[in-house]
Amino acid sequence: MSDRHKPHLGRANNGDRRVKAEDFDDKRDDVNGAELVADDVRLGGAVIDTGPHAGERGEQIQRLVDTNRENVVRVVADDVT
Repeated sequence: MSDRHKPHLGRANNGDRRVKAEDFDDKRDDVNGAELVADDVRLGGAVIDTGPHAGERGEQIQRLVDTNRENVVRVVADDVT
């Protein structure tokens, strides 16, 4: 079978990702939670956060990226003039 027709190794045939889904807030409260998540990532490659606050971290990262982009544009503009 050519590479073009091989299924993607990161997804099941129905399109779902084959990674472990966990609530990181519950894991954080567990005594060994950080170690369990680290083991899951080491063994499986990824873990999806399914908790009620799962998107907040992504929004914070997006704000940091936007702020960094604005700072880079400002610094580059200052260097040009």
